[in-house]
Amino acid sequence: MAMMTSHADQTIASGARESRSIAKALLSAMRPLQAPKNGLVLVPLIFSVNIWFAVDDVSGMFEIVLRAFGATIAFTLLSGAIYLINDLSDVERDRVHPVKRRRAIASGDLPVRIAYVATLGALIIAVAVSLAISVPQAIVTGGYLILNLAYTFKLKHVAILDVMSVASGFVLRAYAGYVAIGGPVPWFENGLPGVDIDVSPWFYIMTALGALLIALGKRRAELKTAGDAAANQRGTLGDYTTEFIDALIMSTATLAIFTYALYAIDLGDTGANVPADNTMMVTIPFVAYGIYRYLYLLYVKGEGEAPEIVLLRDWPSLVNGFLWLAVASAILLVHTIGTVNGS
Repeated sequence: MAMMTSHADQTIASGARESRSIAKALLSAMRPLQAPKNGLVLVPLIFSVNIWFAVDDVSGMFEIVLRAFGATIAFTLLSGAIYLINDLSDVERDRVHPVKRRRAIASGDLPVRIAYVATLGALIIAVAVSLAISVPQAIVTGGYLILNLAYTFKLKHVAILDVMSVASGFVLRAYAGYVAIGGPVPWFENGLPGVDIDVSPWFYIMTALGALLIALGKRRAELKTAGDAAANQRGTLGDYTTEFIDALIMSTATLAIFTYALYAIDLGDTGANVPADNTMMVTIPFVAYGIYRYLYLLYVKGEGEAPEIVLLRDWPSLVNGFLWLAVASAILLVHTIGTVNGS
């Protein structure tokens, strides 16, 4: 009897270990280190703090913040599902990559059947949360999914369009954050009572250029690492040269800084939401430093194939990003308080 009990206990323990191993592999396949990218969904909330922040309407503020975080959760789940789809479609190519062969599906740690079930579950939850926020939010979520499916099965194999589609995904994240907090959407009733939120078009252009810069840097790092095997590891790498990518990186970096400067300066644009005294200009150095720091890490340190890991571990970049958000938010709030007091 003791032996039977012991055998049963061992079987249960073995099953528990296997379940934990699969759960760990699933989490790894959904790229938790990529999740901070979805923090971009919260940026419209931060850059419209002067519009929705009202101490006399705590419930209204809570609703706006809740909607923003709900959209962030939805996009985090959606991104995880897309990574699973990408790995399922690329499993054979990943197995010949020196790093990607360790991925959960390529290595066999995550069974394909479980990966499919997890993908469907994450997609359903993401769409359900988006619908709970608003119909326009669900449409943006669907658009993001369609774009990434197109990238997974076609666009990532087309030079230039591959990095441009990645940048478009970041723009959709930012737009999703705007829609979530009640930003007006053509043909839909999406506003929130008492809140008139808008975002400068320069913000979206800056987002696109920043994402494009990182995507180009990643391609450059992959090209340098892969060498002669570049085309085998990622088809489009055979269509690039480091000289060509370098030219694109430098022009994109320049445009990104210039575009943010246009956003920070009051040009009389409707919905720009920047102080008329141009105090937002003091945030330009933070953006410039962030871009220069990334170029330093890419060219001097030779880091860039996994920018999400590099930037999350680079303290100067993290501190700079925090200061940028803090200073910009403070300027908007101070400007609002001054306007209310008539100064």
